[in-house]
This record gives sequence, C-alpha cells and structure tokens, in this order.
Amino acid sequence: MNRIVGALIIFLSQTCFAMADGDADWLRIQLRIETSGKVACALTLAHWYEYMTNPAELGKPVHVPLRVRMKTGEVALENTLGDKMLLERVSCGDATQTRRLWHFLPIDKLRHSGNNAVIRCDEASPSTCRWAQ
Repeated sequence: MNRIVGALIIFLSQTCFAMADGDADWLRIQLRIETSGKVACALTLAHWYEYMTNPAELGKPVHVPLRVRMKTGEVALENTLGDKMLLERVSCGDATQTRRLWHFLPIDKLRHSGNNAVIRCDEASPSTCRWAQ
C-alpha cells in the first residue's frame, strides 16, 4: 500500500510540475554538431552533471534537441520524460583527447539562434570549434 501511495504522490507531483512549467513559452531548437574530424560535446547541467553527445564525424553530424525560454533566456536539454534540465555551458573537442583541451562555447548564441544552432569544428582541434554563422 505504501508503494502505491508513494508512486501516486510522485506521479501527481511530476504531472503538476509539468503543467505549471508548460511548453507554450519554450522554443524548440535543434543543435547540430558538424566536423571534419571526430568531435564530441559535453552539455553541462547544474554544474555537476554532463550530457555527452555521441561523437560527430565527417558527414555524420550529431543532433541534440534543446529548448529556450525567450522571456528568461533559459536554455534547457529536454529528456525523454519531457523534463527540462537547464544548460550552463557547452564544451567541444577531439573525442579522443583529454577534456582539459576542449573548447568552451558561450550559450548566449543559443538564445538568439532561431530554431537551429550549429557548432562547427573544422578539424579535431578544440580551437576550431565555434558557433557557425
């Protein structure tokens, strides 16, 4: 019985949170990562958790669905449950190298990118990763 009550409380709290949060003021953005080498990106969430993208390769870009709340400037990664996890930063670099060599990209570009944003790394060097025009 306690399990059923606990599960019901969790379900109701998640449902109420989702309804209060709403989707109306969140714009969908498709982040595309392109490269001529082998590059991966890390999306830092809540300063302690990271979402690692699959490595992008020449001719095989990686796509990441994001959300932007225009009135507040919040950028979020949306998981399969519909939870929006706020994004703090993006770093990209050679997928075979240490992360200390990766390049940080400011997320301000995502706030003004429209429906699509592209990170382009011309080679597998972190200094070449940048927001595409």
